[in-house]
Amino acid sequence: MERGIYTIKRISLDKVSCFLIYSEGKALLVDSGNSGSEKKILESMGLAGVKPEMLKLLVLTHAHFDHAGSAKRIK
Repeated sequence: MERGIYTIKRISLDKVSCFLIYSEGKALLVDSGNSGSEKKILESMGLAGVKPEMLKLLVLTHAHFDHAGSAKRIK
């Protein structure tokens, strides 16, 4: 992602959160929550005007199930 101005949106997923960082035409997601969280993440992305194809990068802070459980289903 290039230098610029980005919006950071916190997406609350039960006991954890993930963060959507986006600007015009591109986005990245920090963490993916538990398995089954992808629906809420994609819904929140849509409400922010971020389409799934705009997601360029998924960053996982660590490999625990509550932070990486939906990683495979996000992209």
